[in-house]
Amino acid sequence: MGRQSSNFNPEQENLFRRTDSEEEALSNPAVSEPPHPRQEAGDLRCPLRDVPNGRRVRVVSLPRGESGARLEALGIRPGKIVTKLSGMPFSGPVALELDGRQIAVGHGVSRAILVEEAPEP
Repeated sequence: MGRQSSNFNPEQENLFRRTDSEEEALSNPAVSEPPHPRQEAGDLRCPLRDVPNGRRVRVVSLPRGESGARLEALGIRPGKIVTKLSGMPFSGPVALELDGRQIAVGHGVSRAILVEEAPEP
């Protein structure tokens, strides 16, 4: 019998631990949800998958390699304004509107696309 490989990555363990500020926010009944760590630092960039549906955002950076090249071929480039139409549950695709077209990108790729809030038109 062959050896079974594990998909567990030890670095992922830290994703499930709460920071001190999250613990404080959860213990305070006046605060409904903990602040996003990037927002605390004054950096308003976040992964596309974390953007609420219907929000307009500006693309800041793309993943490197083949995924980034495919996104650029679709017209998704740094500086472009996109609207997140929907994100499917359970790691499903993320639907975007770009220049009047609807595009779906995979959940993993949407994690690697960094965006920031876009000004209203």
